[in-house]
Formats: sequence, C-alpha cells, structure tokens
Amino acid sequence: MSSGNWLDSRLSFLLDPLKEIQSTLLVLDTTHQDAVKDFQKTFSALTSGPKGFQGEGATAMMDLVNKYVAIENSVSGNVYNNSISIPHTGSGGPTISTIGSASAAMAVAVLDATPPVVAAAAAESTEVEVEVGLLVADAAQGGVDPITDGASIGLGIKIGIAMLGVVMTLIGIILASYLSWKSQLDILASTPLPSLPQKPEAPTTQIAHDQLNPTVPILHALTQTDQNDIDDLAKKYSNIDAEYIKELFEMGYSKDEVEKIIKALLKNKSSYKGKGADNYNNALKFGLAALLKHIADGMTSEEYQKLKDENYTDEQIRAILAANDQTLPEVLDATLKAKASGLYQQLQDQGLSESEINSMLGTMTKDEEGHSGQLNRLEAVLERLEAADKNGTDQNGMTKQQIHDLLFDKDHGIISALFSGEDSVKHEGKVATSIIEKVTGFEVKFGPGGSIGEIDIETSDYIIEVKKAGANVRADQIKELEANDIMNPEINGKRKKVFIYAPGFKGKQYDPDLFRSIRELREALGLMDLSLM
Repeated sequence: MSSGNWLDSRLSFLLDPLKEIQSTLLVLDTTHQDAVKDFQKTFSALTSGPKGFQGEGATAMMDLVNKYVAIENSVSGNVYNNSISIPHTGSGGPTISTIGSASAAMAVAVLDATPPVVAAAAAESTEVEVEVGLLVADAAQGGVDPITDGASIGLGIKIGIAMLGVVMTLIGIILASYLSWKSQLDILASTPLPSLPQKPEAPTTQIAHDQLNPTVPILHALTQTDQNDIDDLAKKYSNIDAEYIKELFEMGYSKDEVEKIIKALLKNKSSYKGKGADNYNNALKFGLAALLKHIADGMTSEEYQKLKDENYTDEQIRAILAANDQTLPEVLDATLKAKASGLYQQLQDQGLSESEINSMLGTMTKDEEGHSGQLNRLEAVLERLEAADKNGTDQNGMTKQQIHDLLFDKDHGIISALFSGEDSVKHEGKVATSIIEKVTGFEVKFGPGGSIGEIDIETSDYIIEVKKAGANVRADQIKELEANDIMNPEINGKRKKVFIYAPGFKGKQYDPDLFRSIRELREALGLMDLSLM
C-alpha cells in the first residue's frame, strides 16, 4: 500500500464525516424553506377564490401569517414571496443558510486541501502548494495570521512533504478552517434573534349578526303571536341575537323548540364563560350560525321532501336537524335500508309507532366512527322486544314496556337524550345505543333532581360512567361508586362492577376497568364487535 493510500485510509474517520457536512446542511436549509413555502401556499389557497376564507377572521390570520413568514425570512434567508406581500420586519439575526455556508466552507477547505497533500505524499514530492480558501478576516479574528487587506483569497502554503509533515500540514489546514468557521459562528451567535409576533389580543367587540350572514329559507310567515314569542325569548336570552331567533321561527320552529335549541347551546358553550363576555357571546353566535346553516341546508335539500314521502313529519325532520348529529341524506339512506330489509315492519309488529321508529333512524344509525346507515342497533332493539314478547322479559329481565320507556321516556329515554342537542347528554346516549343489547337503565337519578348522584348507564351487572373526550378521570372514582350503598347497594350479597368509558383518555391506565373505545367496552361486556354484526 502506498503512503498516500495509507494516509487516506487513516484519515477517513475525519474526512468521511466532513464529506457529509455540506450536503446535510444544504438539505436542512432546503427542508426548512420548503416547509415555510408549503405553509404559505396552503394558507394562500384557503383565502383565495370565491369560496375562500374571508372577513375579519381571515384578515387577522393573514396578518399573523405575514409576520411569521417575515420572521422565517430573517432566520433562514429569503424563503418565499409569491402571493402574499411579506414585510421584512424584525431585527435580523443569524440565518440557517449563513450558518450552513460557514460550516460547509470549513469542510470544503479541508477536503480541497487533502488530495494534493495525499498525492504529494504518494509521489514523495518535496514540495507542494496547497490552496486553502479562507475568509482571512474571519480567520484573523480566530487567531490565524491575516494576509494584508483581509479579503477572501487563497492562502498559499508551501510545505515539505514527509509523513509527519503531511499530518502536521493537514492539522494546520484543519485548525485554520476551524478557527475561521468558529469565528463566523461566534459572530452569528452574538447577533440577536428576530423578535416574535405579539400574542394575539382577545376580541374586544362582539360579532354582529350580519357578519356571519347565514342564508336561511323563509318557510313560515310570521304571525303576531310569533313576533311576541320572539320578543319574549330575545328578552329572556339577551346574549342571543334576536335575528337568529327570528330565523328559527321562519324555518317553522315553535317557541318551545327554539328555547330548547337555545338552552342546549348555552350549555354546550358554557366553557367560554371564563374567557370574557365577548368571547362567550361570539361563541354562542358562531355556534348558532353553524346550526342555522345545517338546518337551512337540510330544509332546502331534495331529501327533505323524500323523507316526507316516507311518512316523516315536518316536526320530526326539524328535530333531526336541530339534533345536529345526522344529515338528511344519511337518515333517508338508513330509512330505505330498514324498509327494504323488513326491519321497519318488524319493529312496527312489536308495537312501535312510525314516529318512534323514525326517531331511532334519525339518531341511532351513525356509529362511533362516523359510519352512517348502520342498522345493527335497531336490530338489537328488535331482538330484545321479540324476546320480551315471547318470554315476558328479555335476556336482561326487562318487559316490553320497560324497554320502550328506556328508549322513549320523555325525560330519561335514550332517544330523548339523542334529541336533546346537549353535547354531554348526546354523548351518553350514543354510548348507550352502542351497547343497547345490555342496557337496563339510563341517567338514573338518586335523590331529588339527582342531588345524591346519577348513574349514566346501567346493565344487570355493571354501572358505566361516561366521560367526555379528554376529560380527567379520578383514580378513586371506581372504588367510590362500587362502595356506594345508595347508588350501588348489595343485592344477594353482590354489588355491580363499575366501568368508566373515557374516549381519548391519555393518562396512565390505572385500572383495567377504564376503557378508551366502544370496541373495548363491548368486549368487556361480552358483546360482539359492532363491525362484525
């Protein structure tokens, strides 16, 4: 092996990583710039065109995007400036591309110098001139002797070659390159970073009704009685815009129906109360505007009339739309499937009215994963009714009347909960329908008005507490409820076991009786996977 090859192999531990520095830093810089570019393009697309995001919210967001991209420009150089006008603000600071260039220069200096040195060693030459590209002014700050004017020039080094001389020469080249690189990075490090945008301020004004401007059909001409009812509700719920109340009346909703919608909305948005009056009122307006759009879209769709052709009443369709859980196309699809399969008629044969069956089809046919048209829950209800009709009670010991009340009781029925419009109550109702084969009790209250407590869902052997997505779960809650003599008394020396259903729970699972998905809960109850039914 020649001395040159020997030296090259011995220096590979240093040279090989240096070969990767430049390409790696360039990839890093390019990746960062591409990410900023993609972000800007995406937002530009969202705010352009006739259906683009417009209005005060879009303007505020555009301002933040502009500030963000301007700061990214100052951090990583001129990233992107196409459809959005970017003001170059901030106090400058080191850029990724500048740091990358400085680092790459160090690697290039060493790599460019190495071949002639190694070649000279191989040829056993006595003298070789090595050109090392350095920013001499920076090298001087790092302790390397400068060459007169400090411009960026080639540093000529004439050296005698011997094995020891080659090594010492490379060490000198590396040191000079390193000190130049270190000097540049020290300068960059001492340069202040650009300032971040100020934290967005909370809205100080309420959003007016005409800024949201939901388009609603006028299906009902208002009477003087209607106007009086509108005035009463507007006075009673002063933080709800009277125009929204009026529009609900114009779409055919009665005073009681409108008040039910308002009460549900107030509960759903109650978490905004602690964020200031304007934020709370704006949350109410956005929530009601979104619901009005959902209702208006349904009432002007062809499915509205098709559902009426399938013996749905206007009141039933209004209730389905106000529940805001299933669209009319989804309800129509489930209804046609139920009638084609004979399920609809079989439920009628068990004594359920068209109105009751329609209410189930309007609320129970979308599973927890969002798939619509699922009839397995109605089939499970039919099996329970048929068993109770044949044997006096079903497999859970309930009569047909008890099963009927479990579903349709005005105050505590599962279907009533699904039509409530209240997110937390609807959530409990959806969980109950997902395990309907086993449910024997729903929203069972203890004490006047539930003053002692309430059981969300009950089966013959289990109590199931339902938590909203992401809610905290106390580690001692299961034990407390299992030992509660009033809510969970001993029967024949045995208490019911307590399960907690907490979808999306991210904490450590401290108890095997806490379940994150319906599939897990059904399995624990000994029920078949819904997707297999």
